[in-house]
Amino acid sequence: MTRLYRHLLSDYEREVRPAIRYDRTINITFVFSLKQIIDVDERNQILTTSAWVRQNWFDYKLVWDPRKFGNLRKIHIPHEKIWLPDVILYNK
Repeated sequence: MTRLYRHLLSDYEREVRPAIRYDRTINITFVFSLKQIIDVDERNQILTTSAWVRQNWFDYKLVWDPRKFGNLRKIHIPHEKIWLPDVILYNK
């Protein structure tokens, strides 16, 4: 796994959007799962919740041939090491 990790991240730049071409978009799936309603303040119109947010996208820079890495098909890479989309949640 260490060899695969080095292979994937040796030239990886997390500040650069992983698009094959600069004019191509990256499709990001965004899933919001409400886990708990903690509080409802009707007077001030404030809803406090607990939720999970999941984002999925394809990063072509993080693809490998499993046959070259002991048939390893999945690897965990800390989020601090890879590109992440900027997400801003706001109430309208």
